[in-house]
Amino acid sequence: MSNRLMELLPKYYADNTEMLDITNAELPEIDKLWEALERLLLNQFIKTADIHRIREWERLLRIRPDTTAQNLEQRREIILLRLQMRPPLTRRWFEGFLAERFGADNYELGIIHSDYTMNLEVAHSDIIILNELVRILRHLIPITLILNATTNIKVEVQSEPIAIGAAVTSVKHYTITQDFNATINPQAQIGIGSTMAQTKHITVSNAFNATLTAEVKTGVGGSVVKVTNYKI
Repeated sequence: MSNRLMELLPKYYADNTEMLDITNAELPEIDKLWEALERLLLNQFIKTADIHRIREWERLLRIRPDTTAQNLEQRREIILLRLQMRPPLTRRWFEGFLAERFGADNYELGIIHSDYTMNLEVAHSDIIILNELVRILRHLIPITLILNATTNIKVEVQSEPIAIGAAVTSVKHYTITQDFNATINPQAQIGIGSTMAQTKHITVSNAFNATLTAEVKTGVGGSVVKVTNYKI
């Protein structure tokens, strides 16, 4: 096993077994000291602080965390909110804060002066952080100003038909006469917990030459029912 401490000593001690034994005994303690120094450095910043340092911050800021519902990252975010949102609070600063915290397109802030109302809508999925934001904001805005805070999570949906917890039924009737030559590709996509029933009734007469294929994509818990009847 390599001894890092021996590499730091003069070459004179390279073959000294006594110094080798001493450094081998000191090496575990040096590693512990180095880890403690790294942790001390990380604890200077709330984003990287451990649970012990976070508890100290909560005690200083008089925060009573819900340890059963809040994880370490959420407790860090709550401390940052307390430290950043300090009076005086201006609209320009608050809009910059919301843009930096949640994104420029993920919030809407409106103040109706005639009704003494502030409307805040934030697109964020962490309800614990939003509740803390509203709680702090109520202490910073004027007492005569009514705060209406809501959350609005934006979801992008594909243009393809998607059904969640529903059923999709597709029925096609093909009546083929004379010389028929075609490729039929019925396609469908369904989502979680969906059911698709696809029924094809094909009546064939005279010269029939066709390729029939069905492509169906299903999600978790989805099922497909295909019924094909060929009458010649």
